[in-house]
Amino acid sequence: MHSLWVYVQRIRLRSISPVQLSLGALPL
Repeated sequence: MHSLWVYVQRIRLRSISPVQLSLGALPL
């Protein structure tokens, strides 16, 4: 069960990282 949680966290980080990078590149 713990390994499943880690797996979900990894996918969540992978899905969020590109978004944060794109938002950081935008002139807000």
